[in-house]
Amino acid sequence: MTVEDAVAEADARIRREPELAHTEHLVVEHGNRTVAAYAYGRRAVDEPGDVFSVTKSVLSTLVGCAVNDGRLELGAALGELLGAMVPEGARQTTVRHLLTMTGGTDPSGDHDIDAVMQLPKGWTRTLLTAPRLSPPGTRFRYDNGATHVLAACLARALDEDLEEYARRRLFGPLGITRAHWPRDPDGLPYGFGQLRLSALDLLALGRLNTSEQQVPAESLTARQRLPTLTWPGNVPRAPVRAPPTRVPPRPPRTGRGQGGTGPCRYPGREAGRSG
Repeated sequence: MTVEDAVAEADARIRREPELAHTEHLVVEHGNRTVAAYAYGRRAVDEPGDVFSVTKSVLSTLVGCAVNDGRLELGAALGELLGAMVPEGARQTTVRHLLTMTGGTDPSGDHDIDAVMQLPKGWTRTLLTAPRLSPPGTRFRYDNGATHVLAACLARALDEDLEEYARRRLFGPLGITRAHWPRDPDGLPYGFGQLRLSALDLLALGRLNTSEQQVPAESLTARQRLPTLTWPGNVPRAPVRAPPTRVPPRPPRTGRGQGGTGPCRYPGREAGRSG
């Protein structure tokens, strides 16, 4: 089966099968060639829309950029980055803990992100007061709030507006020009979701976030790879819909958001072949 045959079959199924009726776009790249760019709903393939938890993957990519730029260390602690607003029990939690969602805090109840979003201000400060359930680095819990705190840490380390850094350092070099990043009442871009990108933007990010691809040279002082963050080997973790970090490379490579939003890449794989 050729790539074109596989795409035609997928397209036919999306148009025919009720269980796939929610599909908005199908964009397929093979090699360096885009072989499909279909829109099934009202939004064109180049029109931005909410990519839900793919926002976390974008944020973690920006953390990688900041690490390469020498502006952030993965071992930096919250107390060091955010200062007096961090309660004593959270001061030793690190950027790496936030990236791997092993900070040990309770992401439910009053500290669930939906509850925090009802507050008129102080989202980051509220998230920092979440009760501790386990020591940092010992247990994985899916935590939207952790990624918003991560956004605050990154912005503080950069001493620069996070969205502007994203445009200069990541979106611009990839040709992403219409991204929109909502902000909390204190002006911080959401770390957990609601970034608006197009299907073609996701293709550009999916192309970047493989072990073979590098950040474009014009956005770096030298051609450097984004750091690959691995799960601590002894940390229990549950299945997760949208990992906020890059994990050890293995096909397929994905960045998933709520409802299936996100890029998926099968490096070195021909259509119709297994392995």
